[in-house]
Amino acid sequence: MPQAMNPLGLHLKKRASEARRLTTSSGATIGIVDISKPGSAAVLRGIAEGLRAARCVTVDWPKSHSSRAHSRLKELAEQCDAVVLGVGDCGSCTSWTVRDAFDLEVAGIPSVIVVAHSFEYLAKVEATALGLPELGIVVIDGRYDPIAIQPEAALESLGASLSSRIIHFMTDTVAPVATS
Repeated sequence: MPQAMNPLGLHLKKRASEARRLTTSSGATIGIVDISKPGSAAVLRGIAEGLRAARCVTVDWPKSHSSRAHSRLKELAEQCDAVVLGVGDCGSCTSWTVRDAFDLEVAGIPSVIVVAHSFEYLAKVEATALGLPELGIVVIDGRYDPIAIQPEAALESLGASLSSRIIHFMTDTVAPVATS
């Protein structure tokens, strides 16, 4: 039976509860969620390298948002102390990444999303509409748009450079980032 959809979308009247931040990322289990966009794996490898004081677990995400993705969120909430999701570099993937981070935050897992510069505004508007305006959104510099055509080594380096901002959003205080 066909179902009519509300074109106005979800409107929350009350503010969502942000997950309690970690005191430190050192020793924490951090889920690194690759939403399978071209170039995102390299950025996320760089982020994992930058977060080397933590134990990073990389998870490949279903390409379409489905009940499979919902069950993966529950697994992440059970296994990880915090989660990084990315890279949102188009409208629909940015929207679903915000929604997944929101669901994790509500489940008590601090979450950070990584989005391309072109989609920063969309991510902030959607996070605010969901009732979570403080959602950690790390923005990739516009010089890297689109990430799909950037050299892998440059994207890994970029990811490593984002790790201090990711730690900032996951924790109560900014933790020092290990350098090589």
